[in-house]
Amino acid sequence: MKTETAPPPQTVPANAPAATQTRLPLRGWGLELARRWNGGTYSLFVVHGNIFDLFPVQEESSVSYVPLKLFLVRRLFPERACLLYYDINDRLTIGSTDMQKRFFEW
Repeated sequence: MKTETAPPPQTVPANAPAATQTRLPLRGWGLELARRWNGGTYSLFVVHGNIFDLFPVQEESSVSYVPLKLFLVRRLFPERACLLYYDINDRLTIGSTDMQKRFFEW
């Protein structure tokens, strides 16, 4: 029986041009949320638990840790025109100032 092995994954050096760099891989709940969103069957998500953690976002050659809302805007949904968040304490908020501007133009 013949078995094939996959070639080792290629890594991008930290000083490589930004055009060739890839984003950090998603794991756990972020990967599941992205799969469900890209599947097209869900348009509303309830995120609960420890929502005050910091999440990694790759910016050019460095990694920074940002709050959940920025993680969703920058990493999971960077192509979205508008993201709305509802928090009992914070009420309804919009993902960024650019999104807020577009929202009120609509």
